[in-house]
Amino acid sequence: MLLLTKQTLKPKDVPTKFQLSKNATKLSSHADPAPSRPVPRVSFCRAIPPFQNLVRSFDNRRHWHSSRRTLKKDAQEGGNMASPREEWEKRVSHLLTESKKHQTPYHAEIGGFRLDIHPSVYSPKYFPETLWYGQHLPAIVQGKSFLEVGVGSGLVSLHLAASGSRVVAVDVNPHAVHHARENFARNQQSGDFFASDIFGNVGGTFDFVFWNHPWQSSEAVPDELKSEKTFDAGYTLLKRYLAEGGRYLNPDGCILLGTSCFADMDSIGSLIADNGCSYKIREKGLGDLGEGVTEEYYILQIFSLDRIGSEE
Repeated sequence: MLLLTKQTLKPKDVPTKFQLSKNATKLSSHADPAPSRPVPRVSFCRAIPPFQNLVRSFDNRRHWHSSRRTLKKDAQEGGNMASPREEWEKRVSHLLTESKKHQTPYHAEIGGFRLDIHPSVYSPKYFPETLWYGQHLPAIVQGKSFLEVGVGSGLVSLHLAASGSRVVAVDVNPHAVHHARENFARNQQSGDFFASDIFGNVGGTFDFVFWNHPWQSSEAVPDELKSEKTFDAGYTLLKRYLAEGGRYLNPDGCILLGTSCFADMDSIGSLIADNGCSYKIREKGLGDLGEGVTEEYYILQIFSLDRIGSEE
């Protein structure tokens, strides 16, 4: 994946300006400047779950999972309705090829929002998970502040803004940042958008941080799936997301992760455990890729094992 050079951004409650390197295009929001303040270095594994059904008994505790169980096993409880991986890889490779035929930004109306989509972003016109996450996250976030890593077309964040959340969104791709900002204006929503490599240029803290991460991590996947939109070799970027995300949380905030049955679920579970944390599968659903091919999605909520014990 192409990584941007890390720049210094004055941390604020809502970051308002971002400038790329001297040779890059200046990208800035339209928010008024606010006095700067230090970014609290909140320990990721001290994050407190912001919803009411916290673990308070042994019976409830079984719904929170640690490294003693595998994420793959937990995700497949009740059955996995997704297509076989070979069929899925073939279908996704075809859709990626189709999406690359666009040479200029193109229009689509998805989930009630009007979008202009740049050819370089992961397109919700071809891949349904973006809409699925957008439809299911508002019930979890409940109008609280929201940071999206990897904003793409802006469709997920549009759902959160429309449901009342203050939205900040970042992407390593400057085209994504530009078009997400334009898509918010087109749909009469407000948010702040910056080019950033994961958290490299993020300031301020939030109630929720979310990333629909690139699912593929193995060199064995087809070449079509080895793009910055779909591939994270050895989950290098995901390791950073899990290790650094707590610095950008409010005291009662939490990390959310969008993933799939076609990700390396066991590796993700191990990375969560390596950070001394636990997870809960908040939402689980199925997406239709056409031609009879389906994929299964999950929204994971992640926080510390210490917190689980303290809430009993």
